[in-house]
Amino acid sequence: VELSEKNIYSLTRQDFSDYAIKRRKGDPILGSDGVAPSTVLKELSHIKAVLVHAQFVWGKQIEHTIDEFEKSVTGLRKSRIVTKSKTRDRLPTSEELQALTTHFYTKWMRKRKSVPMHLIIWFAIYSGRREDEICSLRLTDYDRHNTQWLVRDAKHPDGSDGNHKYFHLEPKTITLVGKLMESETRKRVLELGYSDKLLVPVNTQTVSAYFTRACSQLNIEDLRFHDLRHEAATRYAEEG
Repeated sequence: VELSEKNIYSLTRQDFSDYAIKRRKGDPILGSDGVAPSTVLKELSHIKAVLVHAQFVWGKQIEHTIDEFEKSVTGLRKSRIVTKSKTRDRLPTSEELQALTTHFYTKWMRKRKSVPMHLIIWFAIYSGRREDEICSLRLTDYDRHNTQWLVRDAKHPDGSDGNHKYFHLEPKTITLVGKLMESETRKRVLELGYSDKLLVPVNTQTVSAYFTRACSQLNIEDLRFHDLRHEAATRYAEEG
């Protein structure tokens, strides 16, 4: 019987542990592959969110179930069946950033229908925003007077929907906004067919694919677009 089909009042630590082990191993009969320890831990956190909601919002008397859940997770952690995802400390070197900038700028100058990746990667570094956030910034959400921009549905452990947050724009970021909005650049990007209501009217997957392909062509190993966010955080720290 699946975990979701069991009575919430009768769930025990064994039920939660069996679920985690099954997810790790996968199910050959159903043809599902096993998943990483960090994935199972994340799934368990979602299950806990449901239990907590049931207790505090619906008034269900499930203190025992939640206690069993906590004991199960403690055991799963100790046996390393579930673990947190590994932290990355990969930062681009100045040489790699120069190589990527030159590569993207050359492509932009040569090819009519292309993406200004040389501007996008530096916007990521100077703003510290995630890839999907950059590609969804609405022009109407730019508060020029207070030099801030509203990020809609910003990623958050408790859920992204409705989590709108302003972020401050440093002078270099504002300069890049100006470059992205230059008439010729804007005209060329909009020819790709995306919304004219966005600062960077480019598909997130396209940005990711261009970045990955460039790293491969330049023999830059183990660098992801998200690492530019780490670079931004490092620069912010260094600048106080």
